[in-house]
Amino acid sequence: MRKASHTDHILESGGFCLHRLVGKYWKLSSFTGQTLVITTICAVVMFLSSLIDGTLYLTGRDVGFVEHPAVWGFLLLQTVLPISVARSIVKLSHTKIEEGEIVNKPDECSDLILPSVREFLKLGDRYSRLAAGLFYTMGLVALVINSIQNQFPHVWVPYDFWDSSTHLFGYIVTRFYKAYLFIVLLPYLALVHTAILASTLRVIRNSRIAGHLRLLPFHPDRSGGLSFVAGLISKPIILTLLVGGGTTAGALLVHRAVNLTPAFGIGLLLSWAILAYIVPILFLRMDIVSMKRELIKKIRRAQQIRYLKVLDGQPLESRVLEDENEALEYFDRVCNRIDGISSFPHWKRLFGSLSLALTPSLITFVLNSVGGLSAIMARLTAPP
Repeated sequence: MRKASHTDHILESGGFCLHRLVGKYWKLSSFTGQTLVITTICAVVMFLSSLIDGTLYLTGRDVGFVEHPAVWGFLLLQTVLPISVARSIVKLSHTKIEEGEIVNKPDECSDLILPSVREFLKLGDRYSRLAAGLFYTMGLVALVINSIQNQFPHVWVPYDFWDSSTHLFGYIVTRFYKAYLFIVLLPYLALVHTAILASTLRVIRNSRIAGHLRLLPFHPDRSGGLSFVAGLISKPIILTLLVGGGTTAGALLVHRAVNLTPAFGIGLLLSWAILAYIVPILFLRMDIVSMKRELIKKIRRAQQIRYLKVLDGQPLESRVLEDENEALEYFDRVCNRIDGISSFPHWKRLFGSLSLALTPSLITFVLNSVGGLSAIMARLTAPP
């Protein structure tokens, strides 16, 4: 995937500064290629640090590099999320409003949304500064908590692990790696995603008020032509859910109990999915409801005018009456179709992904619980 020239500023600044350096050093213009190179470098460096420490595999309940699910979850997240956000940026650079619909024109460049995204990322208003402050503070807190936790194996969790402070190279390398993730890449990804949503929703609101955007009841996306916008909201959440769900299940399997780390992971996963979907979708819902109400109002007005013409006219033939009746029934069916357009698009897809993400954790929890109960029953029924 090549970067369009007018998206370079977003895909080379902030948390993507390392992508710019990799692209410059290796002469890679592909953002996907840059992302894969960074992930490979991170994986190789952590592997080598674990190899030096001799912690690729650890005995007993201790968790080695190869056995640690969070490592693979982070590596996967730092790959799929930047690529997903970058593709959204590229799509927005070709997004226009034509004949009342938001459309993507791959062969045409557009400044409909991207200028607003760039302005948001410059932190020129209080809302963008508030979002940046929140995301980067959360990242810094996560780094501090993780660094403290890794200094006390057998205290925070009842085992040792490959990047704890008892393993020098693993601990030092992962401090740099976690700093890159938590206070460089992930907060910037969250900020870009927020900028995309805020800018897109603002364009929708302004276009609706100006009469440039309409709800399309017969659009093939079954979302009135707004599936593109709903996808911007739900896709990064779904990707995070699927990766996070697998990582959380792995943590449960390794920890063999619902202790602090997997419980925190499950709670964070649920909170992220619900909050990240609900907040922007509520703003989109207001526009959907307004467009539905306005469109139904126009149809009912046309229906009433037609009805009055029939009522005030001369006696009509039965065939004419049948035609008029069919027309009035057609208006009713159109109104019902408009009512049937979801005010929360993609919610089924989102909660389906949430269920899929939590299923491995639930299965692992049940298996661990059954194993624990079996052990207890075996002790109780054992002969004295």
